[in-house]
Amino acid sequence: MKKANKFTALILAFVMAFSFTLTVFAQSSGSRTEQVLSLISQSGKFKASVTSFSYNSGAVTNNIKFDFYDDLKGDKILCDFTDKGIKVLYADSSISVIFSRFFSYLTFSGADITFAPAIGGVKLFQKIFKSFVDDPTLSAFTLTTTSEIRNNKNCICENFKGVVVGTSGSFYYDENGRLCEILLSDNAGEYIGFTLSDFSTDFDSTVFSVPVYYFNISLFWKILQIILPMLGVSIPFITL
Repeated sequence: MKKANKFTALILAFVMAFSFTLTVFAQSSGSRTEQVLSLISQSGKFKASVTSFSYNSGAVTNNIKFDFYDDLKGDKILCDFTDKGIKVLYADSSISVIFSRFFSYLTFSGADITFAPAIGGVKLFQKIFKSFVDDPTLSAFTLTTTSEIRNNKNCICENFKGVVVGTSGSFYYDENGRLCEILLSDNAGEYIGFTLSDFSTDFDSTVFSVPVYYFNISLFWKILQIILPMLGVSIPFITL
């Protein structure tokens, strides 16, 4: 009987040790965000179906929907406003506004005042998001996990704060564990964020190319910028 009790004790000890090993393994598997960033880091690409965005400490908020393409290795971003027939491409320190319905496009340099806010938003996202993607294990950040209600959804928020610098990011996951919102902030307190319905880490890089048969109407735009103020007419801008 004593031998049976010893054998039972050994079995229980083995089960407890095995359970402890499983627990440690589960804890070391990383957060949801670590898994997401690892995939993005490997591909260097991030595509999201955005349902709303905010920028400049919440001063700019828009519920417009668009497809967001980010090539982190090539430093390129495309916002495709499909229902508007407009695409906004940031690449090589310039912005191109593409009018798909009219087979034409405009190109602006980074110094163009008209699109300075847009360029600032793009650069801000690239700068902060890349700091997370370049550190997919998030070794330079501390993690705080909370439960929150966002857009009438019960979400898990994984908030990461830079250990050395003030960069931070909040990644929200819905009841199904899907990424549904990202808020990024730099050390100056400026942030950019968006809600999304889905995302992927693969897409065709040709999305960043303007078709060769599209007309470049940049010169026409520059002429308008000179003539219209002389006539007392405000320079038109693109409303998304």
